[in-house]
Amino acid sequence: MHAERKSSIRKHWSRLEGNVHPDDLPIFDRHPHSFRINFPPPAFVGNIDTAPIVILMANGGYNEEGTAKEFPDETAVHEHRDYLRGLHFPLPRFLSSYYTNGPLGSLIAEGSAVLVNAVPYRSPRLSKEKENWTVAKLLPPLATHRRWLREEVLPLAAAGKRFVLAHRVGWWGISSKVCAGPCVLFSDPAKAEPNRPMPDKEKLEQAKRWLAEYYSSLDSDPTRLSRIADVFVQRFENWRIRLPKPTLAARSPGHIFSDGWHIWYLFGRQHGREFLDYYATHRMMCDDEHVRIYEDGSREFLPAMSGMYPVSKDPVESEQFRDEYFRRNREIDKLLASKGFLVFDDE
Repeated sequence: MHAERKSSIRKHWSRLEGNVHPDDLPIFDRHPHSFRINFPPPAFVGNIDTAPIVILMANGGYNEEGTAKEFPDETAVHEHRDYLRGLHFPLPRFLSSYYTNGPLGSLIAEGSAVLVNAVPYRSPRLSKEKENWTVAKLLPPLATHRRWLREEVLPLAAAGKRFVLAHRVGWWGISSKVCAGPCVLFSDPAKAEPNRPMPDKEKLEQAKRWLAEYYSSLDSDPTRLSRIADVFVQRFENWRIRLPKPTLAARSPGHIFSDGWHIWYLFGRQHGREFLDYYATHRMMCDDEHVRIYEDGSREFLPAMSGMYPVSKDPVESEQFRDEYFRRNREIDKLLASKGFLVFDDE
């Protein structure tokens, strides 16, 4: 099996340096603007790669007091940048309540929804800012985000495999006359600007009903996976690491990087029983973990790489220990690569 496919937006923002994408620096340098680029860009919030529900917005807002609370220190700034790069998968800790407590909060937290801004930088009122309007149209991420929607999201929505809530669409370059459908809903423009920060309530409820049916169609017996998820959560509860809900429903493989942990995982079936295999490594721990969790919650420990090998006063014996250590780790590396667990080359 192959590792979970990254979206073009994820790949684009994996190149983020500081608070500005390197492709955008020449634009900002050449043109006057008042974008608040002293804060990390709010390109998206949620699992951009797999979230079934996609909410389209215009750009990240800015409030002097509120935005500062999202970034109380340098750790929070680096955490948000790493999140955009795909290096920190849990949501940033100091997200605005707009993302965490509103009607989309639980959907975003569980990995079922992602909110995406067409223009990925912060300003108080883009529609009223002439200089920023001009600069926004020149920014490469605008084209990247539009292409992602057109080529990766809308085809899945047409097939009933993703649901789009087009709330603020002026910057997305799509029309309800062309794109609207059972899984692509457009907010009433009068309700989208400027004082309706979330999609219409009735359309959001429709999206939730679709989500329940979608997850049900993927899993005829969710109790099996719940036991697997419980065991996984118990193992990593000290770090608040859990499998994203869409991952469980779709049995999709993936990789988590959080709090020093690298965790690769995939789903499979053996003798009629479903299982989850995961491989976990942490920079502060000597040995890795390679574990299979079955649908009944039982575990099987699989070969994992060792961080050390024994030594002997006898140089010949020490050399044998060393050779056996590297031989065994090479064999395990081949096993992991066959699963898509690219421990030394995760891309």
